[in-house]
Amino acid sequence: MILAELRLVLPDLVHLTTPGGTLICSGLLNGQLPEWKAELAEQDFQAIAEAEQEGWAAVMFQHLTK
Repeated sequence: MILAELRLVLPDLVHLTTPGGTLICSGLLNGQLPEWKAELAEQDFQAIAEAEQEGWAAVMFQHLTK
């Protein structure tokens, strides 16, 4: 999904990922990854792993407990 599409479902992703849970986002354009990571950090998610290949990226987040 591209960043614009992910933004549309961000509230659902936050709601459906329990504290301590894992969220994996794949199919991101490399250039959009820093912005997406920053937006999820604002929602108490921490990037714990990522991979990039041929202009595309995947990142694994953990929903931090409050």
